[in-house]
Amino acid sequence: MSYNLRRRSYKNWKILSIGEAIPRAEKQKPAQEVLPDLYDVERIITKRPTQSGEKYLIKWKGYHKEESTWEPFSHVPVDLRNRFMNPPVCRERPETAALILESAIQQRLRSRNNRTIINFELDVFRYSFGETRTTLLSNSDFEKLPLSPHWYYTINGKGRGTLLSFPVKAEPRLWMKKLHVYKDGELVFFSVPVERLVITSATEGLVISSVNKQNN
Repeated sequence: MSYNLRRRSYKNWKILSIGEAIPRAEKQKPAQEVLPDLYDVERIITKRPTQSGEKYLIKWKGYHKEESTWEPFSHVPVDLRNRFMNPPVCRERPETAALILESAIQQRLRSRNNRTIINFELDVFRYSFGETRTTLLSNSDFEKLPLSPHWYYTINGKGRGTLLSFPVKAEPRLWMKKLHVYKDGELVFFSVPVERLVITSATEGLVISSVNKQNN
């Protein structure tokens, strides 16, 4: 869907003024890139409060992530703002997030590190958990992600293994990665939004017989 987020006002000063315009000496102006008025919004990454009101970080369709921009509240249409907590997400994105999450949790179950950090798009986090901040999640809170039934434990041939203890603490993070590149003979600075999820968890021993007793 296209939205005109950068409205421009035009005034014909020749009509508004009386008499002829005073001629001015011609100045050679540097060439400027002309951008279209309409931009396709791919998704809202996140938002933040400012002294002048909320600003939304917009990922533009057809543009690289480094070209995402912070837009003021007044530039974002109401329907986009209303969908912030329940964003439209295609099926492939939760599937990708689930694969990354499950792989990371399986590695965590085999280590002593209680923190797991993965790339995780923030609108998928809102879609999956209905939150924008750090929250505690139970096993059932992961139901919107297509995880395998055994994603939260490991077990060996003797029926012993490791189980993720719930709840776990989930912390969505945005990091504006600063980069410098050499482009067209100049050193250019820009920031790229990096979306991550930090999960802090404990584990406990797992014995298959005890699981069977709990299920019976």
